[in-house]
Amino acid sequence: MKISFYPSFVHDNTLFINAGFIVDKDDEGSLEEFVSDRIHNGQEQIALILKGMYFLHESLIRTLISTSTLLNREGKTLILIDTPWFVKELLKLWKMDQRFIFHKHNDYSYELIENSSQAFERVDLACKSILEDTTKDF
Repeated sequence: MKISFYPSFVHDNTLFINAGFIVDKDDEGSLEEFVSDRIHNGQEQIALILKGMYFLHESLIRTLISTSTLLNREGKTLILIDTPWFVKELLKLWKMDQRFIFHKHNDYSYELIENSSQAFERVDLACKSILEDTTKDF
């Protein structure tokens, strides 16, 4: 499914993207396109919030690799926040975990993340409703 919207916000030159459950449905590389556009337009740092995802599919793997490669060329590292255990384990198994910085939700300002999380929850509910409506007939 092509995803046209990823909730995001900028704080201290870092673009925080709430990929969460939305990335589970993104099998056409929308996140990769979204992140790549931001990097090419001068975004200094990228942080993906992965809380709520249940699958690790080719599209996300490709996004993680391409984004970390683009940022590494600039001397920066992709930040992964609330990364599910299975993603961390696979990245370790593939010896790719050193390409990322892993953080938990509480490593950042609680107020910053909490306020954005409340906004993301409203967007998540709207997205889930849209996804349910579009997949009813399948």
